[in-house]
Amino acid sequence: MEGVMMRDRERLAIAVRKPGGDILLDVRPWFTLAAAKWLRRPLVRGFPILLETLVNGIKALNFSAKVAVEEDEEAGEIGPWAMGLTLAASIGFALLLFVVTPHLFSLGMKALGLSGGVEALSFHVWDGLFKMVLFVGYIAAISFLPDIRRVFQYHGAEHKVIWAFEQGAELSPAGARSFSRLHPRCGTAFLLFVLAISIVLYCLSRALAADLLRAPDGLDQADLHRGPEARAHGAGELPGLRGHQAGGPVPHEYRLPDAVRARAFHADAHHQGTR
Repeated sequence: MEGVMMRDRERLAIAVRKPGGDILLDVRPWFTLAAAKWLRRPLVRGFPILLETLVNGIKALNFSAKVAVEEDEEAGEIGPWAMGLTLAASIGFALLLFVVTPHLFSLGMKALGLSGGVEALSFHVWDGLFKMVLFVGYIAAISFLPDIRRVFQYHGAEHKVIWAFEQGAELSPAGARSFSRLHPRCGTAFLLFVLAISIVLYCLSRALAADLLRAPDGLDQADLHRGPEARAHGAGELPGLRGHQAGGPVPHEYRLPDAVRARAFHADAHHQGTR
């Protein structure tokens, strides 16, 4: 399955080397899931574009496999059901390897006493670190497979051709040979960048949420369920906090608005006490 695929707006071209050495070129429309304008908006377009990229990529691989066994008259491109199962299996494997496995490793670090609970910043730092290590390790490991190494070589050659096209150079092996095999718009490099950014943002957001949901420091047991208004009038309490220890994790039913309200009551009580 030797070949490359390049996209230009609404079309894609697939060039595949046949067993005899000749190159077969196929140009076909780009299958898209984001035809509607609202599906191309930021924060919405990511998942549809990811799916359509997977579909077009699998179709291109299927076409190259068909060309590689062109002597077999019964060989043909796989149908929609097989395509769907292949896509589902690919997504499931990715979730298992890059989501479930790092989380299990992070739970192991918690069991060893090297991390806090699942709401702690240290837990998500470990989780992000394991995700990055697994991703880089996965790319490095499959590069030792001869067929995958050949795919990577085609990938680098594709970057050289893109550079030559953008610079207006001759589109030939001699014209593209002098350009770099790396390209700033490479999808693999983009995945690494997105992975690193998502790890940082996820850690910070979870740490912030955990801090907001934690009982205010300095409150005793009575203050945790009685605000300044309740103490002034001798009645009333915040729901769900009876018997809760100061500074400890807040029960699940203690929602974010209640946590913010408790902090406001505490700040108001401190302000009244300094008058």
